[in-house]
Amino acid sequence: MEVAFALSDWEQNRDLCHEYLSSLVYRMDSYLEDQMERCEVFTMYLDGVRAGFAAKQKDELYFFHLPKRWLGMAPEVFAQVIEKLAIKAVVFQTHDALLVSLVCDWEFGKEKIAYLFADGGRSEKPHCAYPQVEFKLAGVKDAALIEAKTGDFFDRLAERIAQGTIYKLVCGDELLGCGIIERSRWFADCASIGMITCREHRGRGVGQTILWHLKEVCYEEGLAPIAGCWYYNTLSRKTLRRAGMYPVARLLRANLIGRETIPERTGNPPGEDVGPKAGQPAAQQP
Repeated sequence: MEVAFALSDWEQNRDLCHEYLSSLVYRMDSYLEDQMERCEVFTMYLDGVRAGFAAKQKDELYFFHLPKRWLGMAPEVFAQVIEKLAIKAVVFQTHDALLVSLVCDWEFGKEKIAYLFADGGRSEKPHCAYPQVEFKLAGVKDAALIEAKTGDFFDRLAERIAQGTIYKLVCGDELLGCGIIERSRWFADCASIGMITCREHRGRGVGQTILWHLKEVCYEEGLAPIAGCWYYNTLSRKTLRRAGMYPVARLLRANLIGRETIPERTGNPPGEDVGPKAGQPAAQQP
């Protein structure tokens, strides 16, 4: 079987991309959609037939897809992706069943990147320690204050404010925190939400209140809210849980060491070596 790669883009692979996204158990959040846009996309051809895609950033593979008719060849095709596209690491969602299973055939070092959350539904409005708070869209005049209070939390802040995706929670003239809603570019029924509490107002129900309002905006627009946060941001994870979100998946990086080669065996564990090199330990190939 000959595997060939042609540099392309998502538009040229739109049918395969929709097929891939439909195979996921959960929706992808806006962070992963951003990663998609930053990827180099390669259409894969098996014996000259268009058969799937692989997408990478530098030497990291982010997305890999083969339709069902080709799944029997997936391990070998994946191995050629690693070799021919010079892949050293794979960034994968734990709800991407095919990619997870293929990575499991390799030895790798694991890095935990993010928690991914789904919504548990409407909840009671949380208590906020500040009286008469207001939740509203941020305006152009708010940009300098938001940047001063939140640092680089929001990239392209001015653009996002102009698009009407940034919200603020205030008490009088005091900025308590901010939130964001990003409609999915690939899933018509969901939007990613996120929030940040200004440092001096933490621990007073601000983050949970912002998330509650963001969820309500999503419901009003007929959207299912989803979210993600850095794996080690335990405070955000707690706040998301309190706001009725629950973790459904993880985002990990597998730093590849080598593909495991197992000698011929039979039986149940511990099994019996039956190949020509019976009794020798499994080899590793780079």
